[in-house]
Amino acid sequence: MDPSFWWDNQQVVKQLEKTDLNQIKNKRFYLSTADKFENFDRIPHVFTANINSHEKFNTTLKNKGFSPSNIALDYFKEENHWTVALMSLYNGMQFIYKGLKMKNMDSSSINEIELYYKDNYNGSFLPPENDINSLGYSFLMNNPKKALTYFKLNVKNYPKSSNAFDSLGEVYFNLDDKVNALKSYKKSFDLDSNNKNALKMINKLN
Repeated sequence: MDPSFWWDNQQVVKQLEKTDLNQIKNKRFYLSTADKFENFDRIPHVFTANINSHEKFNTTLKNKGFSPSNIALDYFKEENHWTVALMSLYNGMQFIYKGLKMKNMDSSSINEIELYYKDNYNGSFLPPENDINSLGYSFLMNNPKKALTYFKLNVKNYPKSSNAFDSLGEVYFNLDDKVNALKSYKKSFDLDSNNKNALKMINKLN
């Protein structure tokens, strides 16, 4: 967020030019620049040098083989060094995590969904529980066996989620598998004793 790369004669940028960046070429870089000349009346060269250093940093990354789509240099013409932080944080997070929400998830297979989240961000994120749960329910009535695969994925990824086991119990109940339905509802209730639906189904299945 508007880093002072001008400092020490742009030492950071010079060091970047000498550094082997092959291990992080697939990472995303976001850099913001406060483009409003304010509070630099006595040292205008600092303002100019800092913008120049940001542009040089950006160019250096590209010259080292980084994809332009993985680099963002954001100019804020109406912000200064002190006011740019909040907008930079918001825009930066949007850029860094722009692929976190899988597009066309509802038309993708469960294997494609799992592979997508393994391949992106070094597998640091799992398919979102709510999204997988919604997909499971979209198949619950017409294709409960397919719905089962989504609910199973959720309990694997979120073993401490009462709601995930509650949904699994529901699909087992729809498949007339009362043994596994009861197990799932019991697990759901163990995780959250306030889950009235799980308790109701446990009493129904006992």
